[in-house]
Order: sequence, then C-alpha cells, then structure tokens
Amino acid sequence: MKQVSLVAVVLVAFSFTGFAASAVVTVQNPANDGSVTSPVAVHATYSGTASYMKLWVDGVAVTYVDNTSTFSYSATMSAGSHLLDVQAQDAATKTVYTTPIHITVTSGTTNPPPSDSVTVQSPAANSTVASPVAISATYNGTASYMKLWIDGKAITYLDNTSTFSYSAKLANGAHLLDLQAQDATSKTVYSTPVNITVASAVVIVSPSAASIAQAQTQQFTVTGATGSVTWSVSPSSAGTISASGLFTAGSATGIATITAADSGTGLSGNASVGVVAFAIAPNPASVAVNGTVALAANAPATWAVSGSGSITNTSTASTTATYTAPASAGTDTVTATEAANSAITATNSIVLAALAVTPGTASTPEGQTQQFTANASVTWTASCGSVNSAGLFLAPNVAGPCTVTATQATSSNPATAIDNVTAPSDQGLNYVTWKNDNGHSGQQRNETVLTPGNVNSSTFGVKFSVALDGMVFAQPLYMSGLTVNGATHNVVFAATEHDSVYAFDSDTSATALWKTSFLINGATTVPPANVGSTIAKEVGITGTPVIDPATGTLYVIAETLESGAYFHRLHALDVTTGAEKFGGPVVIQPAGFASKEQLQRPALILANGNVYAAFGSQGDVGSYHGWVIAYSATTLAQVAAWSDSPGGNQGGIWGSGGAVSADSNGDIYITSGNGSFNGTTQFSMSIVKLSPSLTVLDWFAPFNATAPGDEDLGSGGVLVVPDQSGAFPHELIECGKLPPVFVLNRDNLGQKGASSDSQIVQELVNVAGGLGGPNSPDHCYMTPAYWEQNLYFIGRNDVLKQFTLDPSTGLMSATPASQGSFTFVFPGAQPVTSSNGSINGIVWAVDGGNPAQLHAFDATNVSTTLYTSGTLVYEKWAVPTVVDGKVFVAGQGKLFVFGLF
Repeated sequence: MKQVSLVAVVLVAFSFTGFAASAVVTVQNPANDGSVTSPVAVHATYSGTASYMKLWVDGVAVTYVDNTSTFSYSATMSAGSHLLDVQAQDAATKTVYTTPIHITVTSGTTNPPPSDSVTVQSPAANSTVASPVAISATYNGTASYMKLWIDGKAITYLDNTSTFSYSAKLANGAHLLDLQAQDATSKTVYSTPVNITVASAVVIVSPSAASIAQAQTQQFTVTGATGSVTWSVSPSSAGTISASGLFTAGSATGIATITAADSGTGLSGNASVGVVAFAIAPNPASVAVNGTVALAANAPATWAVSGSGSITNTSTASTTATYTAPASAGTDTVTATEAANSAITATNSIVLAALAVTPGTASTPEGQTQQFTANASVTWTASCGSVNSAGLFLAPNVAGPCTVTATQATSSNPATAIDNVTAPSDQGLNYVTWKNDNGHSGQQRNETVLTPGNVNSSTFGVKFSVALDGMVFAQPLYMSGLTVNGATHNVVFAATEHDSVYAFDSDTSATALWKTSFLINGATTVPPANVGSTIAKEVGITGTPVIDPATGTLYVIAETLESGAYFHRLHALDVTTGAEKFGGPVVIQPAGFASKEQLQRPALILANGNVYAAFGSQGDVGSYHGWVIAYSATTLAQVAAWSDSPGGNQGGIWGSGGAVSADSNGDIYITSGNGSFNGTTQFSMSIVKLSPSLTVLDWFAPFNATAPGDEDLGSGGVLVVPDQSGAFPHELIECGKLPPVFVLNRDNLGQKGASSDSQIVQELVNVAGGLGGPNSPDHCYMTPAYWEQNLYFIGRNDVLKQFTLDPSTGLMSATPASQGSFTFVFPGAQPVTSSNGSINGIVWAVDGGNPAQLHAFDATNVSTTLYTSGTLVYEKWAVPTVVDGKVFVAGQGKLFVFGLF
C-alpha cells in the first residue's frame, strides 16, 4: 500500500515477540558514499530467510527476486548522486528490512530501450483451438517478467524469464490473449495480442452465480458437454433441480452449489446460487398522508394491508405494489404472500406522516438557490423568487421572507417552508471539510461567480500566491466573513508538513493573519528515514483538517518527534486566532496504537458531535494497522477506537487523502488496504460500514482480493452518493488499485461472494485508470466527484471520464458519456465540481505531470477544456478548493489563489 511518495528511504528493523531483532540486509557492493561508474554492480545478502529481495533506485522500485537471501543486479545509471535501497522481507515474520546506500556515479550511461518484441509460438493468431489452450511465447531480450492477459484480465506471470508457457481453460467463443514482457534493462513493456476462437471447452455452467428468493426457480444451462448431463445440488436441503437444469429453491436460505456432470467427457462444471429471504423493500417505509409509495418484493406475491390505507395488486401475483396512504397519520402493515409457496410471507411497516417540507426554514443569499424536498409527490409554488418542479428555489434579488409551498394533488392541506432571503452584505460561503461534504461528493453548488463562460485564459488565472514553510498534502479550507484582529476577512487555511497551520486573507496577498506552529518545547517534524516514510523531507501534518463553523474551531492532527519519541496529537484551534481550545491538544494513544508506524493520511471528518481520524502506514513499514478513532468535538476526549486488523497486521486506511466518509445517519464508511482478513474482526481489503461508536454494521470485500500483494482496494476513497429515487436509494461508489469500480448498496453492502461479486449493485471492470506507466496496473488513487447524476473519474495514467448514474436503477453507465483528451499521469487526480445549483457546472483537477497544472472542464461534456494553468508546484492528490469565485491550490511551499482578473 504505497501512500504519499516522493522518495522511498527506509532503514528499520523491528522486533516481534518471539523473534530476535538481529536480522539485517548487508550490502557488499557498492560501498556507502562511494564513487562508481555505470553500470553499477549491486550485491547484497540477508542474514535470515527472505521471501523476496528488492532494489529501489532514487525511490523507484527497479527489480526484485522471490525466495532468495542473496541479491545481485547490474544497474544502469546516469552520472550524479543516487540513493539505493536494498530491501528484504523476512519469510517468517513478514517484517521488511531495508539498508540505504548513497553513491556518486562519476561516469554514467543511459541505455536506449532495445527494439525487442514478444513472439507467440502457440496458439496461432486467428486460429480455432480446443480448451485447455496451450500458450507459449518468448521474448528476444532479457525480461524481468512475462505476463499473460486474457480478455483484459491479468491471469498469471513469471519473473526473470524470457520464455513463457501456460495451459488455460477457456469457454467456447472468441478470446483475446495478450502476452507481455518487461525488458530487464530499459523497463520497457512489450506486448503481442493474439485473437483466437475456442471451439471445444471444459464444461461450463451458466449462469456461474445467481441469487433467488425462497421457493423461486432459476434455469441453469451447460456448454461444452458431449454426452448426457446429470444435475445435482448441494446441500440437498437447499432445493431441487430437474433433469433440464431447473433449480427450485427450498425454504432455507444460504449458498448452494449446482453441479452438471457430463457423461461424454467425464468432466463437470459448477455454479453457485444464493437463496435469500423473501422480503419487501423499502422496509420500513415512510409516506405522507394521502401519498403513495411503491413497494417491491423479490418474488411474485399477493398483497394485503392491515390498517386504513389501500394497496394495488391484491388478487394478482406481482413483484410490485402501490400503497396509498389515508388522510390521517399513523402506522399500517403490508403483508406479501409468496405465490409459489403460501407458507412464506413478508411484512412491511408503513409510517404515515403529515406532509412536510425539508428544510422547514432556510436562509439563502439573493440570487442563489436552495433545494427543498417533500415526503410525497407535490406541486411547488413560491410567494417570491421562483421554484421549479423539483423543489429548487431561486431567491429573488430582494431580501426578505419567501414562503415555499408544497401541495399534493390528492389533498387540500399543503405544507410550507420559509426562506429568509439575505442581502448581499450577508452573503458568504464556507468550505470546511475535504471535498466539501462528509460524503466527499466534491460538489460546491453555490458558485455564482465562476462559469464556463468566464473561466478561460483571457479572464481567469492566478491572482497571487503566498509562501508556506513546507509541503502541503491537505486541501485548503475556507471561511467567509471572519473577524480577525478587529477586521472582517474571507479566510483561507493551509496546513503544512512543517507542522504549521496558516490563515490568510483570500482577497489580498498580505502576510498571514495568523500562523500556529506545533514545533514547540524542542519538538521537531519526523525525518522520513526514521520511520520509513515515503513523504520527502519531513512528516508533520498530512491529513486535511476539518472546521466546525458553529464553534469556530479548526481540528488538525500533527505528528512530532520529541526526545526520541513519536507523537500524534489532535489540536483544536480558534479560527480567528489560531489559539488552542478545549484544553487541547490531546495525544492520540488508544490501546495497541504504535505512533511511529502510523501515518494520519485521510482527511478528518466531523459527525455525531465527534471528530473522526483514520490512520495508515508510513510507507508499508513495520507492524502497522488501519485505525479509526473518534474524539469528542467539545472535550477532545477519546470516544471510541477501532482497528481493522487486530491480531494481524496492515490494512492501512489512507484513500489517497479521503478514505473516511459519513452518511446523513452518521454512519461511517472506510476503505482499507492489503493485510489481514477474516470477515469477523479483521477487514483489510474491505469497505466497512461503522456505527457512530465504531462498531461494524456491514462490510464488503471483493471475492478475489488477496492480502499479500500491494493491491490496495483502499487506494481510493468512498463516495457516499446523494440519495437516489429508485431501487437503490442509498449507494456508495469506490475505485482502488483493483480493476473494478464498485457500486454498492449502503443498506446491504454484500460482504464477500464465493466466486464473484454478483451480490453487489454493479461492478464495472477496467473503465478507469490502469493504462500503463508507473505503478501499472493500478487503477484509482482518488474519490470520484458527483454532480447532477454525473460521476467524474480520473484514474492513474488516464483522461477525465464522465459517467452517468441512473437514479431509477442505481447503475452507472457502462461507458463514459464523455471524456477529456488530457492524460493525467501517475497517480491520476482528485476531481471536484463547482456550479450554481444545476447550471454552470465545471470540473476542476490538478495533475502531477511535468509541468503540474490546474485544469477546468465543462461538467456537462468534459471533452470541452475550459482552462489550463501555467506551471504549479505540486504534491500528490492535490485537491483544488473552489468557493466564492476563487480556486485555491496548495503544493510544495506555496498556496496559489486563482480568480477572475
């Protein structure tokens, strides 16, 4: 799980109970601080038994060898200073030991990439073959690995070989084989694709996985059989299956295995079927008096209601029904009886509420918008300003109260809300958390200044920049109309790795309004080499702070080194002075927390009256865990703590800056990296739903995720999708290093499938990122942005892609609705949006290429580029902050302020 990285500098040796801390990597050649010529002969040994040894040159992994304690390699380098890291993972403890060597190359060489190729001997291109398919290929150079891809999926690979062979069992039909080799010297990847058709295959059962309700049927079919097929089901209590493959579920729930045995070949194929409980959704349901609510069962049923309301489809078996509420509040009960088995029923509680408008009161600046919602289908009117059919209110240009009214077609009793429209002098926006809300949607919907029409190189650009004392990985935050030093200011806040927090007037280039440093009483920032961190120069504040505008408090976590000890502290600062509040700071030290090995990378969030902070690792070094810890926002007392790998290790929570989200109920969502997993107490490589007190409510893990590899699901953050109107009103979306984008139901995350992820809402493979270049084939290091049913992804080494989200089905479009032409190199980018409600949408992102730049795209069609800045200084996963007509971008020792000229 690689987090923030500019260089990889590691020299650590950790001791574990029962193991001596005497293991070491010894570099025999070259000598530390020596002068050599290129190519450089690197030779090292490990004093124990290593599962692998790896060489890093200037922070880049060059090559590795599995199952060896002796390492030799000839490295071609340019003239100048270089840092070599030789690394070994102990086979027993999994501890990683690393020894750094500094050298000076006096005469360097840079070999051009060879003109090599991969030759596929078998099968022949465009041939028709039988399964299993014998695949063989050679590379005419020296390869550091050869890899086989089938139909866009990586199947297997071999290290340190130029000859490849493999036997693949494939289904009948067309397939694309792709044989790949990485040149050992140039690191160039060569690939040769071969199209084939399989005409005779192993026995395949379709569908390979299915889910049905109790007493329902599922037809299975078989391909590849040459004789008669015998069907069976295990366990037998799960149901019965006919000679034609028709499975009928019993009354028990659980997973069953379907087997088709072919008498002709003697082969058999399997499929899985999950029998789920007969149920009604939504359950419970809430509907306004005189309103209606659509109900759905997961099997055909007859419907009945107990109470004052009525329901359709009472005599005909149907999977859907419409309940109509009476004119008075109360509670009704709907019962569905399964048509296939009248002994199986499901009930649903219907809460009948008075017609209501949310919010009941609001305060909207002149000319800006406020979204109102009702708990029934209504017609909207407004006494001043205007309101559209969806309840979006546009304030007039005159201050004063406006009444917004919602009226049902079936009732003469409307519901109202009051919007107290404010004058321009009272206008003001705040941007107080990472990506602007706890769901990390990235949308800022109250931008009335910046539009697609004026964001261009002629009218928009850098207004000024200010110097900072260190690198910045945290997103800038913003509050308007603060009284600081007796005057009113619109204030932007920045936090640095030098353990400083700044407050600047966002409208001028003046000196800081205040600056608070946590390097007091002899404390220093943490040298990266001490902890194996991949952050260059120093480690201080990494995660984005969070602000509570109600109390005027900025919460931030700083890491310090004090007399050889390592501390993380939670600080609560007054936004007007930078002074500590609530008796802070407090040391972060839950039981089992090893501060030296942990990195506070994710943004802080404020929910349930608590500040939630999460932790990953310092560059995958040492015995670290993923942690989420909650602190009272008013007392700073620790409220709860949860680790995702107790009794194991790893599972870091980092999400490229945004791994922790919350929904409107206050439930917390995290995504984790590789490490220990058992599905009960250990949840590495998972998306986990936690209660406000940090108990596990639900979880999801990809069926094929494995713990040992550096293939974090948690390299991307969790987007809590704004509520939808259809089958899945509560969704979340995540994309990590793995190929898929996962669309999950927050009400039932699905846990882990046996052989597929078919239990979740949707899985789209290879639609974002993973397109060659550094860290191939990792896909996502970002959280997608959301606006007006659009989703915006910027994967690693990929262009900006705009997908649509169908509110009725909860499904993303399988292909982009539009995409940009600019390629964002490793690690991709963190997109955000700005708009004036549903109009003037702009997508913003900062790329880390050469040079780094701020980009703006039309959010309705991202193939249209609006603006590209000049060169910026950059840190990974920089998130632009767009508010009040300005865009703030922070990087290496600078804060840039963009706006209209």
